[in-house]
Amino acid sequence: NDTDTYSGWLAIAQPNTSNAISDPAGRVWIQYTGDFTSDDPGHAVHQAVSNPEQAPITWLNALANSNFSPDSANLPLLNDALYPSSSGGLLIQADPTAGWGQNFGQTMQVADIDGDGVADLIISAPSANDGGKVVIIDGQWIQDNLTNAAGSRILNLANPSNLGPYVTVLSPFKADGTNYADDDASQAAFGWALAVDETTGTLWI
Repeated sequence: NDTDTYSGWLAIAQPNTSNAISDPAGRVWIQYTGDFTSDDPGHAVHQAVSNPEQAPITWLNALANSNFSPDSANLPLLNDALYPSSSGGLLIQADPTAGWGQNFGQTMQVADIDGDGVADLIISAPSANDGGKVVIIDGQWIQDNLTNAAGSRILNLANPSNLGPYVTVLSPFKADGTNYADDDASQAAFGWALAVDETTGTLWI
């Protein structure tokens, strides 16, 4: 395989919160961590492109100095941590209609689900209405927006069917093919655990 450049990132979840009156359903912050090269990012060695000496005054400061606002992304802080960058952070807001206590982000996983060579982000909400939810966000979309000053900063999942092909929402079904009713939805806990078979690309929920 040819060696390509990828954007590294990490995801930090807040499954429950008391400081977000507008949306207490939970959220995930995605933080840019610099670029790396690799001929197989899922298995081969990652070689950092960004100068490691720059890290303390860029993306690390966004974590050390941020108050993790429920309403905005964490942007890397530049120039001795005084000025925010124009890119480098994303905020994923849970769908509040799926329940305030859905535990959005309780379990997360990264894997190349769509086979495009870029790791996707898998977020579970096992206590969401109707037995739980699992959200898959396209890794290429994440990478493009983290490194684009004109890209998205917030992804609100309140209307997942209108978000486009970069978001997939999975829900559980009973053996008979019907949805979980409200009275037995808590028995499903869909997304409580996530595992990926990297050989076949299979996601186990």
